[in-house]
Amino acid sequence: MSNVIIKESKRKITHPTDDPMWEKKQKLAERRIKEGKMTFASEAEERDYNKRVSASKFNIKGLPALYPPDKIKPLCIGDIPDMTDEDCKKIEEEEKRIASIKDIDLECSRCGKITSHSISPVQVFCHDCGMQRPDYLNRYEELIKLIPKEEKS
Repeated sequence: MSNVIIKESKRKITHPTDDPMWEKKQKLAERRIKEGKMTFASEAEERDYNKRVSASKFNIKGLPALYPPDKIKPLCIGDIPDMTDEDCKKIEEEEKRIASIKDIDLECSRCGKITSHSISPVQVFCHDCGMQRPDYLNRYEELIKLIPKEEKS
């Protein structure tokens, strides 16, 4: 038998203000913000930090976001919302954009030879060197007609 007796703690922290160190943490966070110690490498990093801080009521802006989110996003397929008309339009536009992309052999000024190029109404580039070709961009319709019929489909 063990001599260890486990008692339930009377001190329960169910809200941040129940924490006796809450005011001290807030003052520390405010001081860190005023002193400019909260710097981020990019806007994306700052957005991620703000999202993590706002995910739990125990996190304080100005201190590391140590507490996990109060709510966890559902992972069940049944919780995914139905597609809206806007979603359907976006999918159709993306399918049209992908269908408009064709590969064609064109002369590349950087490679110095005829190479395979990807051509679409908004972009043309060489597959070998990656050079953007705005000079071919205005000739999309004309260049598409040059592709043999069996390759178009």
